[in-house]
Amino acid sequence: MSATGSGPVSPPADAKAIPWTWDPTVPAGNEVMLDWLPACHFAFHQRADGAAELRAERPVGVPAWVHAIPAGVADSASLAFHEGRLYALLYRARVTGAILWSLDATTGTRDFEVRLEGIGPLHHSKYSNRAQLRFIGDSPVAFGDESGGRYVEVRDPTDGHLISNRVDRA
Repeated sequence: MSATGSGPVSPPADAKAIPWTWDPTVPAGNEVMLDWLPACHFAFHQRADGAAELRAERPVGVPAWVHAIPAGVADSASLAFHEGRLYALLYRARVTGAILWSLDATTGTRDFEVRLEGIGPLHHSKYSNRAQLRFIGDSPVAFGDESGGRYVEVRDPTDGHLISNRVDRA
């Protein structure tokens, strides 16, 4: 069964077999919107005070649910919807690393939060980081592009545990 119990599970993808690519059509950045249904969309918004919000909004602009993200946790995100769940890859554009959230799309209940392995910790005074999230089969796959290198990381959709990771150092 799939992560939501609605069908067969495709085998997990292996990061070593996935070419690193950047898809410009994937919603990512500090102002991100992802349409879900005609009646709802998901949005990540970076606020002026450094904090951020992840929310589900109805057409009239009334949030169905909102998650506040404290300043310093994330200033950018990439969003993906799969089998009733919203997956949010949260990151900071000038700091290494990313965090993956899985949420029930209807209620906003968070199922898990995991820190990606990515390329690992680095210390540098000038750093850039961008990431995007896509699904390959039933697995959320993060594609990261950092000053220290690029990575492909495959996670389990049910609890976020690491399936595989590949790092290509700069």
